Amino acid sequence: MHDNAANMSKCFKDLGVSSTGCFAHTIQLAVNDAILTQRLVTDTVATCRRIVGHYKIHTKLYIKPTDKKQYLHYNSCHPTHVKKAIPYSQALRYRRIIDDDEELKLNLHTLLNKFTNRGYPTEYVSTQINKVFTKTRTETLQYKSQTQKDEEFNKFVNNGPFLPFIVTYKKQYDTGKKNLHYIFNELWLEFISTTNENIKKCFINTCPKIIFKKG
Repeated sequence: MHDNAANMSKCFKDLGVSSTGCFAHTIQLAVNDAILTQRLVTDTVATCRRIVGHYKIHTKLYIKPTDKKQYLHYNSCHPTHVKKAIPYSQALRYRRIIDDDEELKLNLHTLLNKFTNRGYPTEYVSTQINKVFTKTRTETLQYKSQTQKDEEFNKFVNNGPFLPFIVTYKKQYDTGKKNLHYIFNELWLEFISTTNENIKKCFINTCPKIIFKKG
């Protein structure tokens, strides 16, 4: 059993193997030939192609009437990077969907108001939302290559080994200038400057990354 392509039929014939063409494929070819040979059908297809070629199809955001946009509240006990990531990721989603820049700006302004209603500072949200204007829509629709992911990770660890310091999250660890990140970096630099040369050689250009876990 094989499809009815000429090369497949010839292949079985040359091999001297008895075979049968697919009945469903035969019907498909017959129907297609019967339809596409009709003048009315070919004219309709040609007209549709001209219409599509003349008018550009645009995409915009659709929001369900029941969607209340109850984003994570700013006073919620979550790390700062999470609260930054939510406005940015939402804005990036808008950038992917909406292909008209003016339409995008209007929707992002509405998005900004939704976040400020959830306690987010206006300037804080604006900084995250404005990042999407540095990317074209085409760029946002492309998946990151493994090379790009590796480059971002190496930048995150400063081209050194990944040393995770896992600790249960508490709000006081992530607030103020002298937060846990600041204190930890200061202590690490002090440790590196006073440790033996072998350890210093391995970790001189890196610092453990604080990884928060749920309480």
